[in-house]
Amino acid sequence: MTNERETDPDDERFDEEEYPATLRIVVRPDDRALDGMRERADRWIDGEAVAHIVSFGETSALRQLLTDRRVELLRSVMADRPASISALSDRLERDYRDVYDDLDLLADYDIVRFRTDGRAKQSYVSYEEIEFSGTITADRPAA
Repeated sequence: MTNERETDPDDERFDEEEYPATLRIVVRPDDRALDGMRERADRWIDGEAVAHIVSFGETSALRQLLTDRRVELLRSVMADRPASISALSDRLERDYRDVYDDLDLLADYDIVRFRTDGRAKQSYVSYEEIEFSGTITADRPAA
């Protein structure tokens, strides 16, 4: 089964330099996240470089994604790209399937990417750092 998020390094469209140094992960109410997304899309259409941002409407969703184990995994991948998922699971002393599932989930959010080298599936993070910010607001009564 081929993962649609895999990147062929020989593909002329592939260029890690297109990624900004920082991925921003934000928590903000859905309406503010949508406004920010529209504003970035307009700037991108105008040819401006825009930040890569992953938005969450609730802090609970961010906490579910970025568990301590997944943060450990991200740090390890960012520090030293593993030759394979097996090599990463050995390095972290974790079960292969758990590491694979965590990488796959992080890839769903475009935080982790994959490249294949022969039979090995290599994971990597295109960012030098991942920055977090959030907004907490009072609950609003339903209209």
